Amino acid sequence: MTIKEISAGFVVFYFNKEKKEIEFLLLLNSKGHWDFPKGHIEKGESLIEGAKRELEEEAGIKKIKVYPGFMEKISYYYVEKGERRFKKVYFFLGEVEKKEVKISFEHTGFRWVSHEEGIKLLSYENSRKVLKRAYDFITRYIIK
Repeated sequence: MTIKEISAGFVVFYFNKEKKEIEFLLLLNSKGHWDFPKGHIEKGESLIEGAKRELEEEAGIKKIKVYPGFMEKISYYYVEKGERRFKKVYFFLGEVEKKEVKISFEHTGFRWVSHEEGIKLLSYENSRKVLKRAYDFITRYIIK
């Protein structure tokens, strides 16, 4: 039997107005994988509520401007403790005004990276695709 899970998270970006650079937040988890802040949706939570809660828990970020035109979904199988699991993860796009991060016990590091650095650093192909779509959305609709 396959266990089904739903998670949500954020592609978090900061726009440096002086340098005209977009920087993305990546977290390093305890298994050594770079990814976006995300986690399981709790009972009764909407996807966006869960994503905001996870962002606060994992990165200490409480204030974020959410862009409603962006949502990406990835899905994958994995095995944990001998059990096969199918996971869907929904990502929202959010902008912060400050690059202040306080990581949780679940993570061992974080970095603010350019789009190009993020593509190299992210551990999973599906996360790289989400970053590319987020970058395209930002450069097309937000920062021109």
